[in-house]
Amino acid sequence: MEQDLPELAAEIAPDWDLPAEAVQSELETLGSHLELVQADSALLYEMV
Repeated sequence: MEQDLPELAAEIAPDWDLPAEAVQSELETLGSHLELVQADSALLYEMV
């Protein structure tokens, strides 16, 4: 997924009227937050 981020950011940046680099940075942040949520969900499941 990460290797596709520059292409995805370049594709959607004009819709948001932002530079592709800023969009890519935010996509990376969102991805790491989703990884944390996924890890926390797995931990919670294991605890139950």
